[in-house]
Amino acid sequence: MKIITSFLQKIGHVTLIICSLLSDLFKGKISFREIVFQAFNIGNRSFFFYSVTMAFLGAILITMACNEAKKMIADLSMIGPIYLETLINIFAPTCGSVIIATRVSTGIAAELATMKVTEQTDALRLCGGDPLSYLVAPRVLAGAVISPLLAIYGVALSFFVGGMVAHANFGIGYESYFSLRFVKGHSVISGLYKAHVHGVTMTAIACYFGLKAHGGSIGVGRATTKAVIYAILLILVLDFVISGVSFWIR
Repeated sequence: MKIITSFLQKIGHVTLIICSLLSDLFKGKISFREIVFQAFNIGNRSFFFYSVTMAFLGAILITMACNEAKKMIADLSMIGPIYLETLINIFAPTCGSVIIATRVSTGIAAELATMKVTEQTDALRLCGGDPLSYLVAPRVLAGAVISPLLAIYGVALSFFVGGMVAHANFGIGYESYFSLRFVKGHSVISGLYKAHVHGVTMTAIACYFGLKAHGGSIGVGRATTKAVIYAILLILVLDFVISGVSFWIR
């Protein structure tokens, strides 16, 4: 019971942080240049790892799907369109966000935790600066912007690599594989919305645990570990909720 209560309290604190950031955004307290810098930093920090993982994910999933489908049906022409729909709905926004969280959440949490334990955030307050507006807001807003863009890139890369594997190993034609006949507009909107929410979630949680760190280097390590665990857990929970809501409003 304590674990559930603690988890809900942390979600509440993160929600309050996000609400405060939205207020600061509308008041013009957040630097657009810093948002762009953090967006580039997050994308650059994740790009290579994300690209390699999504490429191999596409190759592995298509190989497994074709091998299993061949046991039941002879025609594999629907593999590509079905995989694309699944990729847009689940793998790119959710699995991709988990991949990004392992890289981005750790970096943000470690950076802010180090600033916290070395009292740099206290110095910022003494100078009249607000850590939420100066440190947290640009990172969260950057995550909200860059995560959907990475999801779009992940869909294209994984689908393309899967098509190459399907054609080379299973003889599936490019015309039948690279088909959009199963992709619906609500699936695209749902996928982009998931990626956007996950981007906010992973960065906000990382900032929360980073600014709550204490106890020197041990505290930094503890904050980094908690940031990744809670980010991945909340990404999966939110994916379940958003998927359920999108199903009922179709």
